[in-house]
Amino acid sequence: MKTGLKKGLAVFGIVLGSLVALIIIAVIVIIAIEPLVYADYYSTARKEFPLPGKSDGFVQQGITETDGVFLSCGYMVDGSASRIYITRRADGEATSSFVRLLSDDGEPYLGHAGGLSAYAKRYVYVCDSEQQRILVYDIADVLGAACGAEISPVGDFGVHTNASFCYVADDTLYVGEFYREANYPTDEAHHMTTPAGDDHHALVVCYALSASGELGLADGSAPVRAYSVTDLAQGMCVTDDGRIIVSTSYALANSHNYIYDESAAASATVKVGETTVPLIYLDSDALVRDVVLPPMCEELVFVDGRVYSIGESASDKYIFGKLLRARFVWSYVP
Repeated sequence: MKTGLKKGLAVFGIVLGSLVALIIIAVIVIIAIEPLVYADYYSTARKEFPLPGKSDGFVQQGITETDGVFLSCGYMVDGSASRIYITRRADGEATSSFVRLLSDDGEPYLGHAGGLSAYAKRYVYVCDSEQQRILVYDIADVLGAACGAEISPVGDFGVHTNASFCYVADDTLYVGEFYREANYPTDEAHHMTTPAGDDHHALVVCYALSASGELGLADGSAPVRAYSVTDLAQGMCVTDDGRIIVSTSYALANSHNYIYDESAAASATVKVGETTVPLIYLDSDALVRDVVLPPMCEELVFVDGRVYSIGESASDKYIFGKLLRARFVWSYVP
């Protein structure tokens, strides 16, 4: 081997080794400082169970709970059918299985599956942002199917937002949307400056529910009220005392859980579709707390006084969260 080539290979080896060493050091530093950077969050946070599907190509989007069972929805890196994971806990251990979602035409549902919520021990609502609708699955099908089985929806209905996330509380279905100017637009009618002077570009629209109604709807898909919410909203939940928590995130920036006191919020009216409904501004005047979380927090669910959050950074799509605490579902006291 020529001397010049040997030297070149030696230099390449040194450079490559140095880069690997720097990456290892950076990872160690990130792992070490994560608890410090998010100390306020982790001071009341509790590790609940391993993140479902984190090594299956599943990209986690939504979370809900029914009778102590947690359901998580999302899409697949390989473009196969979107899934719902079912996580059951007993004796301190958690086990997860999954079902594959079909669309109303019997074909695999390949959408984003950005959020889900359970209602009345009968229905599971899944957000279909591509079609601005809610796919409705029978909860017995979700909980009773064998792992890997396909399940079909029992129906669907259109909504008045981009259906990025949803939440059920007090016989009300909340359906919200994610806005980012560069790549996730919303209806211009949803763009407004709030009384606090905040620029909002998204709505959460509410629908009345009834266990005896078709697909759980009390009055078809007529809206009953709306909330003006901040940009980059990924999920929301409602606490027992009526506070509303909105989860925001995008890419590697910090996630935020904004906690609002609805009783302090200004209100007006807004036309949603053909119906004029009350409008509540979840803006800085109603904000009571900003909980800062690690990147890529998605949906939330409120259970027994705690807020459970699910993120996507530990998925096979983003990977880096596998090295951090994001490889678990966590909960905190709001």
